[in-house]
Amino acid sequence: MVSREVPCAALHAGTVVTGVASPETKDAVIVAERLAADRFRQQEVHADFLARLAEDARQYADENDLCGHFDDFMEKWGFQRREQEYEVRIDFDPVYVTVMAASQEDAQNAVDAAAVTEALPSGPLPEWSGSAL
Repeated sequence: MVSREVPCAALHAGTVVTGVASPETKDAVIVAERLAADRFRQQEVHADFLARLAEDARQYADENDLCGHFDDFMEKWGFQRREQEYEVRIDFDPVYVTVMAASQEDAQNAVDAAAVTEALPSGPLPEWSGSAL
């Protein structure tokens, strides 16, 4: 079997070299694979560190009532802003429930959650505008 040397400058992505690799070439490939695997692990470790750091920073900001400038800073550096609970008002078309009663007041008192649930439309909801009020 014949081994031939191929200058690195002549190779580019997608080049396939055939033939018998020298022991030095095999060793170089093994070292390159190990370096690539180490680099990948280091990137995973670094990403995990950044995620923990960002979470700890958000928790610190929550516990110390830091203002929106903290969120602006986090966003500027590629981290997510803190999430918080918001109350969203959603207006729905009126739902009418028919009940038998002696008076309007008795009728209003007779309506319970089950009656309202039963009166809701069973088909598709009206078209959603995509935003809450």
